[in-house]
Amino acid sequence: MAVHTSAFSFPTPSYLEKLPCAKHAWPDVTNVIDVTRRHLAGIPGDAHVELELRFGKKTTTGFQPNISASAFQALEDRFNTGRDWAKVIDWHNTHVYFHNSAVTNDIRKLRTEVTYPPGCQSMQQTECMHKELLLNHDYRAVPITVSTQGGIDIRLAVNTERIVPDHEIPMITEPQDVHIKVRKSYYYAPTGYQTPVWCYALTKRWTGKTLQDTLLSMQANEPSYEMEIECLESSYLNQDSGQVAAKLMFKLCDILDIIEPAFRDRQAFVIEPLDNMLWNRGRK
Repeated sequence: MAVHTSAFSFPTPSYLEKLPCAKHAWPDVTNVIDVTRRHLAGIPGDAHVELELRFGKKTTTGFQPNISASAFQALEDRFNTGRDWAKVIDWHNTHVYFHNSAVTNDIRKLRTEVTYPPGCQSMQQTECMHKELLLNHDYRAVPITVSTQGGIDIRLAVNTERIVPDHEIPMITEPQDVHIKVRKSYYYAPTGYQTPVWCYALTKRWTGKTLQDTLLSMQANEPSYEMEIECLESSYLNQDSGQVAAKLMFKLCDILDIIEPAFRDRQAFVIEPLDNMLWNRGRK
């Protein structure tokens, strides 16, 4: 017998009534927003807090932010005909080099990103940064019907990003890993905001140990198809944490609706923290 997690229900605010699938994950997402706000108060002025949502699959080796090619195409088709975006940056290439710092005994893994504007490989923007994970929480969207197998995993991560000053960047270095990202970005400004708050990014990613390896991989292999939503405006998180969490989960469900038909009915599936999967535990 299957036992739905409504057996473990608790009071939820009225603004979640249209999102029954999210009520089991909402308290945990609200906690992530609270923790992020505390970090915002303590970070130095040259750092940026990044809150991002990715879709993929949790495996024994970690979270793999990879969706199917057909889901990826469905997302692009919908984004191209959907809401009124504040800005769209068309497909462009970024080469990412992961390498050591020039500072003695510094164990940080830095990344230098070389970005080429859409349709122009003769111009480039180069930036070196350090990205540090503050926390991540994983969730799984699973259909309620017992006969339906599988699900989609979601990772909500909070990172700090800091531009690395020149004296910390080695003049010559051998990268440890090289990624090539081909990305299209859609920027959304909610009502009342003059500048974008959210970025929806579609990314095709190839990886290798060297640039040559990665270029060869582009010729021989399919990319990792990735979808992420990032909050660009930290002040947006200063609103009521529960309401910010709900708005984030509405966006999450909008994506699930596009990439998996089984998730179009928001009463037909649940989203739960992966470390507390009551729905899975109730299946017999």
